Amino acid sequence: MLASIDEDKIVSYKNENSETACYAYKPSIENLYKYADIVLIGSFDCNIKSFADGIEIYTETKFNTVQVLKNETDIDVSKNVVFNRRGVIMTLDKYMADNDTIRSDEFIDIPEDERDEYYVIHSYGPNNKLDFSSSDKNKKYILFLNLNNGRLGLNSSYYGIREINSNNQVYDYDTDTFIDCDWRISWHNIAKVL
Repeated sequence: MLASIDEDKIVSYKNENSETACYAYKPSIENLYKYADIVLIGSFDCNIKSFADGIEIYTETKFNTVQVLKNETDIDVSKNVVFNRRGVIMTLDKYMADNDTIRSDEFIDIPEDERDEYYVIHSYGPNNKLDFSSSDKNKKYILFLNLNNGRLGLNSSYYGIREINSNNQVYDYDTDTFIDCDWRISWHNIAKVL
């Protein structure tokens, strides 16, 4: 969808990448697994809704579960999982309606009756790699999720969703390539469910 939006109609664009993000630990596969509450292999099902929470905007997303690798919560993720992730394209009027933290003088140069024609964008990871569509439903991903205040979210932002290719390699955002992993999860067993 981003490609179809006129650049003059974008009032805010946030593109998160490894050079601008700050994490408590290196978001390696090993650390993501260690610090995640839930780790699973899944496929994209749908985006349920988008919403603003303060200055951040999120998409509530549903994945169908292929295999649960780790679950240290009471949440049943055996069939599917719903979680919040940063990233969305939202009209300015919706962003302002959902957001009580906007200053009163913010966006006053845009008439109220035109705010549905302007957009606030928080990218879905570097180069919008996680802007899922129906064409992504056959792809498999490893998800690293954490439970916080009763809500599931990605461990370490977009690093918490990694595509798995047909060679059972995991996508690495920092190198923009698929990499082999040598860690506690048996890739032979993962290959059986893919």
